[in-house]
Amino acid sequence: ILKDAAEHNIVIWIGKAEAMTIAEGLNEISPQRPMAAHLMANVFKATGIQLAEVRIATLKHEIFYAIIKVRHNGTEHEIDARPSDALSLAVLLNAPIFVSTEIIEYVSNATTGRATIPLTEYTDVGREAILQAREDTTTELQKLIASLGQSAAHAEKEEREKAKQQLIAEWKEERKKQQ
Repeated sequence: ILKDAAEHNIVIWIGKAEAMTIAEGLNEISPQRPMAAHLMANVFKATGIQLAEVRIATLKHEIFYAIIKVRHNGTEHEIDARPSDALSLAVLLNAPIFVSTEIIEYVSNATTGRATIPLTEYTDVGREAILQAREDTTTELQKLIASLGQSAAHAEKEEREKAKQQLIAEWKEERKKQQ
């Protein structure tokens, strides 16, 4: 949710991974593993590219479109981007975020009933929520790894039992031939 000085809320639906990247950046928490936005931020830093600004530029069929404005060697470029990528990059590189007047007007009209935009419930993701989500993810991964280990052990046991039964069958067959 982006909020401007006039308290307009602009809800942009993004994926959980991108939301966590933004929340971690806002709360100055190092990621457990780098995401695409971290890669881009590191490429910008390594090459001297500056992220001048991020703009949520248009809304078409209730889908937001963003533009990132970059500077390099005295030249500015505007690049189309998904809002989630643009916002993540802005947070990681501490760049300003702007929203077009048309979108702000549309959202303002949506809250007064003159237009429709899906503004439903949201979750505020603060430092504690991020750390809890990490703990939950770690626990789930540990359970998955344990179950995979158990499945592999069970499959290996079945394979050994099959091999054992095959050897017994072959031994019995040999004994019949010898008699």
